[in-house]
Amino acid sequence: MGYLLANNHLTFLANGPVAWVEELMVESHRRSGAGRELMGYAENWASESGAAYLALASRRAGPFYLALGYEDSAVFSGRPWCSATASR
Repeated sequence: MGYLLANNHLTFLANGPVAWVEELMVESHRRSGAGRELMGYAENWASESGAAYLALASRRAGPFYLALGYEDSAVFSGRPWCSATASR
């Protein structure tokens, strides 16, 4: 049906742990509430683990997360890393 991968780590900014959703995928049951349910589990886990907040980066699912009450708050920047770019 789908999966969610999340972790938490300590930060100085939050003065404690924050939780981060790395991946959320619902393959065969889209629009069934499965993604919402998976995010609910992640939110409960983040809360129980003492995380100050739950964050994620999304390129294509912004409206989904906005509908769940998440806010756009930053731009995610990244740099591809491979041997061809390592020497630059």
